[in-house]
Amino acid sequence: MKFQTRSISELGDAVMVFPGFPTARTTDTDGIPCYSVAALRNSEAPKYYASESELDRLGQRVARTLDVLISVEGSVGESIVVTDEMGTFIPSQQAAGIRVMDQSIVDPWYLASWLNTEQGRLSLAQLSQGAGIPRIPFRNLQSLRLPLPDLATQSFIGERYRIIMSSISSHFEAAARLQDLLTAEMDLMFASEEE
Repeated sequence: MKFQTRSISELGDAVMVFPGFPTARTTDTDGIPCYSVAALRNSEAPKYYASESELDRLGQRVARTLDVLISVEGSVGESIVVTDEMGTFIPSQQAAGIRVMDQSIVDPWYLASWLNTEQGRLSLAQLSQGAGIPRIPFRNLQSLRLPLPDLATQSFIGERYRIIMSSISSHFEAAARLQDLLTAEMDLMFASEEE
């Protein structure tokens, strides 16, 4: 299978890279939830919020369905596709987003699938700087090189990835419910012991 390799910057208007929202500008309550990639993957409750006035002032973007978010700080390289189920939120400063503007050139699910390969994670790690806390500078994402097969191949790979990720997500949700059930059962058991 032949893959043409192109950098994000070479894709021009087909993709747009955008930064996450600065944590220093967030509040503990009210506004649009602000999430890292890890918090989204783990279905965590939001810790920070961004006001719409701050979003406007900074020119920040609310995440859209099919945006591909990349962790650019800490666990560098982890990525996730925004789905409808995630609701309205803004990526935190620990993330950067890639918005596919022209899906006739790049399939968003394909992009995420490649980013989650060993080669994709290695490519992202090579963009990072810092010994203590690795970080990918926003400007470095423009040089990320992607292998791009024809659109039919991208769609096939992307759909396989989407199906498997959906299955993984369902299993995580089931495991979380079982953990809640276990905690409730044990609390009930030990409460009856105290009586």
